[in-house]
Amino acid sequence: MLARSGEAFGFIGVFGGYSSPHTYIAKEPSIVLRFSKAGLLKGLHRYPELWLGVVREMASHQVITLAAAEADNLAGVRVRMIRTLLSLAESRGRRAADEVELGITQDSLGAMLLVSRQSVNTELRWLKERGVLTTGYRHIRLTSIRKLSALLAEYLAP
Repeated sequence: MLARSGEAFGFIGVFGGYSSPHTYIAKEPSIVLRFSKAGLLKGLHRYPELWLGVVREMASHQVITLAAAEADNLAGVRVRMIRTLLSLAESRGRRAADEVELGITQDSLGAMLLVSRQSVNTELRWLKERGVLTTGYRHIRLTSIRKLSALLAEYLAP
């Protein structure tokens, strides 16, 4: 997950008792304020007027999450794959100019998209034919982030 300046995160861990399913990456120099669960709850108990801000922040995250889930459910495998590849390039890839080496296998990509390896192969072949990626043993290399982004824009255009 990309955290922007002033963004709060970690609600799942504090209020749900679960560890966060995300890794957060700051896109700019940042100062992170870390509160223990006990300390945060104690502060909210002492200053109950703060609860409204916490609930509003959680609700805004929920709206974003539901919108993203709805968009992904309505999108086909190709759009979901392109979005996932671009997200992986942004968060985990090793970049060299417009190229990015992704440390991911086709099986892992299929698991992320909840599709079969055959579906992954079909979509990767389609993307290879358009000159946006190459594949090799246990890796995927995006050869043109610009072209891949343009393909996504083309699919999302009305």
